[in-house]
Amino acid sequence: MKKIIILLVALVSNFSVALAQETTTEETPKTNKLSGSSSYRASVGLRLLFDGPTPAITGKYFLTQRDAVEFSVGFPEGGTFVEGLYQYHGTFADAPGLLWYGGAGLMGLFPSGIEESYLGLPFIIGLEYKPATVPLTFGFDWQPLIYLSSDIVDRFNARQFGLVIRVAIK
Repeated sequence: MKKIIILLVALVSNFSVALAQETTTEETPKTNKLSGSSSYRASVGLRLLFDGPTPAITGKYFLTQRDAVEFSVGFPEGGTFVEGLYQYHGTFADAPGLLWYGGAGLMGLFPSGIEESYLGLPFIIGLEYKPATVPLTFGFDWQPLIYLSSDIVDRFNARQFGLVIRVAIK
């Protein structure tokens, strides 16, 4: 847990310094070249999953105006959790900075002391808010998961909800 917090603080500090160096004197916030959906290109932060491997370091990168990939890594109970997701993003006409997203990916859970590892298909539906003047994003999502491993009795987990906070990188 200490390693995750130290790594997250180091990442946030580095990105905050980089963003501070890009600050302009304009009164209107800078907009990214990705004008259709997201106001930033990439972000790094922390994901807290309820009823799942938590916490996790997470990063998101927009491939196009609406298509992004998200990667997460965590260390639950001494093991390792990795996840990669494709996400499609949309906007709300009357809510600047608010995005909805949905997608799917692949997850691996590698518990310590156990030779068996677990693979799964996570799905994701959520909301993300990026204030215009603050380099942070805030998200809430639902991640139902289908385990592909044969030795898991309850192969479908619909109880995973997540809170995400990230530093946005222009």
